[in-house]
Amino acid sequence: MAKSDCIAMLSIHSSPLGRLGSMDTGGMSVYLLELATELGKKGRQVDIFTRETEPGMEQLIDYAANVRIISLAIGGTRDLYRSALLTHLHRYRQAIETFCRQSGFSYQVIHSNYWLSGIVGDQLKAVWKCPHVITFHTLGNAKIAARKHHQEDLRRLSEEARLLQCCDGVIVPTSEERERLLAMKGGNQSRLYIVPLGVN
Repeated sequence: MAKSDCIAMLSIHSSPLGRLGSMDTGGMSVYLLELATELGKKGRQVDIFTRETEPGMEQLIDYAANVRIISLAIGGTRDLYRSALLTHLHRYRQAIETFCRQSGFSYQVIHSNYWLSGIVGDQLKAVWKCPHVITFHTLGNAKIAARKHHQEDLRRLSEEARLLQCCDGVIVPTSEERERLLAMKGGNQSRLYIVPLGVN
């Protein structure tokens, strides 16, 4: 299926179907589901690709009008903490490509959430030849600035800087985060978009 406004939303490390407050499931999941639901109401097809977090989960769930959640079962990754997923990201990309081939679906926009999903989104962009936008949600250098003795994974810092340069758009919720990204190497004012978070 090829429509002009199909969005592939990536949330590799955190399933929006998870219980709030459980491992890697929190405010970002609420954000994703609410955003996808509103886009679906406007006629956009949104598929959220995430990881399987419980054995026997349905691979495809119709969550709301025009919104589907696709849970990818990648052996040995269900219970991994998010930082340990880095070496498995190519397997998630392959699983997404397999789903698209088998379902006949194609996407015109990729929206990655968090840096791990951004890596997968960047790889898919090269294959699908479509725009890739990212919402970081949290930044490694922001954690370092806020916590005196915080130790951050150097791979995260490197990938966030790279994604800042190669993504077609970066969505930020506040002007403060925009300024932080502009101060980073590769921060480009023309590709940073402030989209404030909503409150129900």
